[in-house]
Amino acid sequence: AMPFVLHQNEPNPWTEMTTIGFDLPQDGQVIYRVKDMQGRVIVEQQGDYTAGHHKLTLTQEQVQITSGLMILELSYGEEVQTIQMIKIR
Repeated sequence: AMPFVLHQNEPNPWTEMTTIGFDLPQDGQVIYRVKDMQGRVIVEQQGDYTAGHHKLTLTQEQVQITSGLMILELSYGEEVQTIQMIKIR
């Protein structure tokens, strides 16, 4: 089975929209959070996903920060993976 992997968002840096890919070894619930550098949660969503490759899309409307560094945190079971994203105006 493939491992649990969170891929870097594309494009990065981003302005209007960015896509985040992830791979799951088996079916399960995924929770993803976008946090600012102070650790405040800006976006939080969860969903049930099948094993395999998936993509999430984040838009400027969802992320109420004009620009700067953010952390995207993806939780799957006991595992948590993070990437850094940069949003530009």
